[in-house]
Amino acid sequence: MPKPATFSLLALILTSCTPAAMEGLGRGLAQGTGPNPTDRTVGLVCSGSTSGTLTRAAAELSLSVTSSGIATGTFTNNGTLFQAEGRLPVRDDGQTLYFSVLNLNLDSRVVGEANALVGFKTGGLRSTLGSTGTLTGQIDRTGVFTGTFRGVQGSYRTTLTCRGT
Repeated sequence: MPKPATFSLLALILTSCTPAAMEGLGRGLAQGTGPNPTDRTVGLVCSGSTSGTLTRAAAELSLSVTSSGIATGTFTNNGTLFQAEGRLPVRDDGQTLYFSVLNLNLDSRVVGEANALVGFKTGGLRSTLGSTGTLTGQIDRTGVFTGTFRGVQGSYRTTLTCRGT
């Protein structure tokens, strides 16, 4: 009869680590890392181009900027999509958010993973494709962004026409 007691203890331990319980734990750990819910948010959409010594490519930027200066969105250069994020100096007069300097970190990396389990042996493969970079510059009073996109292949002068959303 000791086997059923051992099995029930093992079942109790395993059920306490269900995916739902682990997901709830992850949510609890992640709380407090996002923007303040009372922050005001403004959208920014820009389009234009990047140019190097011999190259010219279409570029687009789409950002959400909070009154606390958190910027998140996407940057596309020559068809490559980057996640964009950074902290900006923002002035909030209670009605309008003012910012002109952009300093964004860019990331287009995608991770793929495959694992196999045979008996007690485990084998796997993990691969990462993509690159990182930065987008820095300034938006003038007319809404024109001029700056630099630094990617894995070099630095490119960037000119974008922006509007708020």
